[in-house]
Amino acid sequence: MIEKLSLAHLDYLATAKETFPDAWDKEMLISGVEKGGLRGFVYSENGKNVGFITFVTSFESADIECIYVNPSHRKKGIAKALFLELLAELKKENVEKILLEVRKSNFSAISLYKSQGFIEISQRKKYYDGDEDA
Repeated sequence: MIEKLSLAHLDYLATAKETFPDAWDKEMLISGVEKGGLRGFVYSENGKNVGFITFVTSFESADIECIYVNPSHRKKGIAKALFLELLAELKKENVEKILLEVRKSNFSAISLYKSQGFIEISQRKKYYDGDEDA
């Protein structure tokens, strides 16, 4: 089941930091939701949250902030389902451009984005901790 992100989901989103160092911490999430327009969707199975996607919009543009799936639930199509939910929402809102950064080594994410028609427009050198390019 996919539902819209709410403040009630923030504890779950903050747990992503344990296995996904690029994820936002709880204070950033609270601030983003309350003040910065952070939105998203949460995927659950059997009443347990197992993945999420977060984004912000500004006029006709959107930035995807994070796509995360619990390690035990990866390779099951959850990230794609969340991504498709996001694309449907943004289409309803007449968003024309979607931007995101991805680690150069994150081949499964890059494959998902390419399968949905995304193209690389630039590289950000040493964008991530550990000096990895985006």
